[in-house]
Amino acid sequence: MTTLFDILDTRTQAGHRAASRTHERWRQILGLLIERGPLTCGQIADYYGLSDNAISGRFGADDPSGLRYNGYAERTGETRKAGGRGAAEVWRITEAGRRWIQNGVGQ
Repeated sequence: MTTLFDILDTRTQAGHRAASRTHERWRQILGLLIERGPLTCGQIADYYGLSDNAISGRFGADDPSGLRYNGYAERTGETRKAGGRGAAEVWRITEAGRRWIQNGVGQ
């Protein structure tokens, strides 16, 4: 018989797995920004062979799971031509993002 504890435990585990996936993607993005310098979402997506949406959604300013919201990445103010996509904003890692990576947070 399934108890309320079992249901809550399953939800808690699912939440931990989702956070782990988010942090893994953050580590990929921030690591590339450290390695290559400022990039557009499209350049990051191309590097990892992902769609733009898989990357651009990670930069959300209003989303608690966003790099910008958490202060780990910021716009440079520059735009770059992005193939057939038009102009794209360029992102860089912040000092807070560097500390997050260096301290191994979210691992």
